Amino acid sequence: MSFPIDERGSCFVTEEVQAAAKQQPCAQLEVLRIRRDKADCDPLDAGSCAAEELCAPYGRRFVCTPSVAAGQYGDPCDFESCAPGLLCVGPDWVPGCTTPGCCTHYCDGSATDAKAECAGVDAALLCHPYYFEDDAQPGREDVGVCGLGFDCGDQVIPRDWVCDGSEDCENEADELDCDG
Repeated sequence: MSFPIDERGSCFVTEEVQAAAKQQPCAQLEVLRIRRDKADCDPLDAGSCAAEELCAPYGRRFVCTPSVAAGQYGDPCDFESCAPGLLCVGPDWVPGCTTPGCCTHYCDGSATDAKAECAGVDAALLCHPYYFEDDAQPGREDVGVCGLGFDCGDQVIPRDWVCDGSEDCENEADELDCDG
């Protein structure tokens, strides 16, 4: 069974996956069951899960789940193969990533030094909001993901939104200097 990947490269659970879990038990589906029953955690707080667990996405929530791998920044990944504090994202988010996914860091989008937090990992990275606007789980509005992007000055957008014909930056900087 394969798991759907969202536009950020994160696995998520659909009704189809939940239905299959009732008929086809396997290791990954067992992890999903464990996650469903767990309390929420904070991916920005390393102490919100036990030492042998990682705080992983589960739909709009984050829950503690057994850590099964220890992929570091830039390592190829799938499902939950990144070390605690990291997330598997699509290749367009990590410089030099040539596989379907690579590990990157979470960042605190509300921090005054959010850009520096990601630049400390790789100078090309910016802190992107994890959630789309108005979709954040209450109390998790500050969760961000370090990735390649375009800096509008007061916000960060994915690189593929630049020169796409739609003004995504409040200052419209993403549509300036675009060739016809």
